[in-house]
Amino acid sequence: MQGSLRLLGGVERLEKEVRCGLEELGFAAALALAPTGKLLFSTDAYSVPDIFWIAARWGRWGLGTVLGEMVGLGALAGDEARDIARHILGGNAARLYGLPWPLAA
Repeated sequence: MQGSLRLLGGVERLEKEVRCGLEELGFAAALALAPTGKLLFSTDAYSVPDIFWIAARWGRWGLGTVLGEMVGLGALAGDEARDIARHILGGNAARLYGLPWPLAA
């Protein structure tokens, strides 16, 4: 997975889904290895709707935790962290698939 994340910086039309489990590396490693504009969040949920909800909440929590730590270390400003989260959680996919972003309520 590390190799595929490193490739993202050099290949124009290549994106990588950041799965909420990220058993291999985790959010921190994905953010360190790949451009944030190339990362797409995915829950990998299946089956009953409750699984989608739980996986999405867990993924947002994990990404928020890592970005919060980066803000605490001074690596990112709060606004930068919020923008990165918005892009990974939906904005990058909207751009990739030509959808409007942000979605109208």
